[in-house]
Amino acid sequence: MKIAVSFQLDSALNGQKEKITDKGILSLKKEELYVEQDEVNMLIDELQAAIKNYKGHLAELAPQLQAEQEQCTAYVYQHIRELPTNTALSQSLQLKVYENGKDSGEILVYINRKEIERDCGNQPSAMLEKVQHMIHQRLQHSADFRPSGLSHFPTRLFDETGQEIKNPLLLQNEQKIWVSYGEDYRSLLNPVLSLTFDRVTAAEKDGITVIYKTLLDPTVDLPPGCDNWKNCAGFPDNFQVTKNLEHYSLETVDVDNYFIQYKADPQMVLLISVTMENMRKAFPRRNDQQDLMSPTALLPLSNVWLITKVA
Repeated sequence: MKIAVSFQLDSALNGQKEKITDKGILSLKKEELYVEQDEVNMLIDELQAAIKNYKGHLAELAPQLQAEQEQCTAYVYQHIRELPTNTALSQSLQLKVYENGKDSGEILVYINRKEIERDCGNQPSAMLEKVQHMIHQRLQHSADFRPSGLSHFPTRLFDETGQEIKNPLLLQNEQKIWVSYGEDYRSLLNPVLSLTFDRVTAAEKDGITVIYKTLLDPTVDLPPGCDNWKNCAGFPDNFQVTKNLEHYSLETVDVDNYFIQYKADPQMVLLISVTMENMRKAFPRRNDQQDLMSPTALLPLSNVWLITKVA
């Protein structure tokens, strides 16, 4: 456009009025035409310099553009610095939300800290309600998430230690939280009473009776029921002790422990060990808990019962 104006100004100065289509130029005096021509020529020079500069930048970016096209999503822009993985955003949080009592099926919820502070001021209760509302909106779009209480709106939030979250400003980026619909925190661990039955035998060594664990033969059919077994506070006296110690590497047992002895075969003595453990709730159920002796390939020396609170 500036070039066309310059052409018409040149035509006016050369007296070629038939080539002029701009009426404004026809009304200008000769001195004004020279001033206008100088201004237009200056603008044309600036435009040409900008085009030259722009082409120079394109030439510099050509290798970068080619690398971007070749590497696609793997390409990292040189002017962008990659943040460390543990860097927390100043105004945004990404929370990992779980159902109360579960440690799988996480749902990512993004929280804008600045928005919460702006809408709720410095009131932790109002901010907590705002966070709960944002979590509720996100969970509504998840088909797998089910309310765990009577309410359909989250009313309580817990951290990994089971502590209830009261102040959302203390939340950290990538923090795991558990959503409650009114109920108390449900631990991810289940207290389990573990009963272990190890077969033991006894042998003499240097005149001393040594009791040690031995292999439990899976082919031996032992009937269940209390009437078939005798409780022994200490190792039973009617056990026939062997003369030689067969397995030096096996674990020895204190003679004052509690044992049960099979009445039909006094040589069948089992050591009872009781422990309390915390286990994940999603452990497989055992179908043989009613059998006193049920062989297991994983524990050839013993048989283990797991008794949960529900049982």
